[in-house]
Amino acid sequence: MKYKYIALIISSMLLIFTLYSSCKKEASVNIIGAYTRTQTYGNIAYQIKLTFSENNVMKWEPIDSIPGHTATTLNYNVAGEVIHIYGDSDCSTEAYYFFNLSGANLNITLQTDACTPRATAMCGLWTLL
Repeated sequence: MKYKYIALIISSMLLIFTLYSSCKKEASVNIIGAYTRTQTYGNIAYQIKLTFSENNVMKWEPIDSIPGHTATTLNYNVAGEVIHIYGDSDCSTEAYYFFNLSGANLNITLQTDACTPRATAMCGLWTLL
């Protein structure tokens, strides 16, 4: 009888541990770094740099001069595989993008963004510098 209670206690502890482990917050993927890709405006291709810093600041900047486009700095957070963008002086709304990091490739796709120019500038396959 004594062993039955010990087995029950151990089983209960294992069940609690399993439940706790499965409920832990999903770890975010580390996207910190600088990425580049080619974007086409009109019929001309330009190189763009996208940098995610440790202090949750993101910078989108043309490497080549693009008429009518300048560098943009804004804030971001990452949760799971979603980038939340806010504090953008060029686009007043917040935005959410899905991303997938595979090796040196960061693929960003639209979840929701009311600012079409930002969505165009963000979405695509970026390569780590």
